[in-house]
Amino acid sequence: MTTILDIDQLIDETNKDKKELLKKYRKYLLQSIFMKGNNKNYQDALKEYKQLYLSENSKYLEYLEFLRKNFYSINREELAKVLTKLEFDCKDAYTYYLLLGELESFLYPDRIVETYTDISKNQQLADEIKGLAVCQGDIDKFFGYSEALFFAKEKTRVLNAGDDLSYYGVYPRVDDNILRTLFIKVPSITNLQSALINVHELQHAIELYDMIGHEYNDTPEFCEEREKNAKAAEKRFLNQCIRNK
Repeated sequence: MTTILDIDQLIDETNKDKKELLKKYRKYLLQSIFMKGNNKNYQDALKEYKQLYLSENSKYLEYLEFLRKNFYSINREELAKVLTKLEFDCKDAYTYYLLLGELESFLYPDRIVETYTDISKNQQLADEIKGLAVCQGDIDKFFGYSEALFFAKEKTRVLNAGDDLSYYGVYPRVDDNILRTLFIKVPSITNLQSALINVHELQHAIELYDMIGHEYNDTPEFCEEREKNAKAAEKRFLNQCIRNK
């Protein structure tokens, strides 16, 4: 089980890696004075990759601090997954840089290929990390605490890990072509994907709420429009709520 001490240890190790890399950088620069060939190319490449790694290191620390701050509200299994990914990607960049510093091929920048994941430019990873801290309160606030939202929540069943998650969705009860009520099934909010599913299905339910007691419209055109609205709600939630955390 991941603990907050595990995050503290990763933060400490990352700061040590940064100090070690800067020591290596100074070593490589000193070595370049005695190198044969195009020293200027080598030195320029060293500076470029030092800045690249420092950017990675800074973003990694930013993510670790975010996870530490929100530790007690994050699902432990999801936390362990993202920590493993972060540690692998950042260590990969760190190792890659040190190898480049030792390789003779560093004299030939056109032969250097970036082979690691650049986490500082990975928006999907950023969204996944911020998504770990999403809670039901964020979704309620997004929908504005409307009467339709509270109705939908009363009719919602949260699926547990052992349930068949393929059954999430909004289920209308229709009698004589009249919409009588709604039943909603959604997964427990543990990560970005489950949060967006909740937003998607609640958007459907809120739209259908005004139809209760009236003729149920299930034409393909109406269903397609509702699906577009639900996907648009996901995007708004991502931009307004998750990326602002």
